[in-house]
Amino acid sequence: QQTLINTFLACAVAVASAIVLKNGAVYAALLQATSAGLALFVGFGLNMTVEQQAGWMAFVSAVLIVIERPAVEAPVPTTRVEQTSPVKQQA
Repeated sequence: QQTLINTFLACAVAVASAIVLKNGAVYAALLQATSAGLALFVGFGLNMTVEQQAGWMAFVSAVLIVIERPAVEAPVPTTRVEQTSPVKQQA
């Protein structure tokens, strides 16, 4: 039951992130799909320690970050509060 719950929740987060996120949605969905797959395999008998699971997820995260980095755009300030700064000198 725990395997099915973990897999379902990871898939739900993958779908939600693909719908909600604007930048990097594909990569976030891939990361969650990987988490779902790992939960499924471990739940059905793949013998991995918690450290090994964390290592694989860290590896997948690192690969996706390297691939995703050029696709991410910085947010553009849209309100006056975001466009001014008490620290920065006004011209």
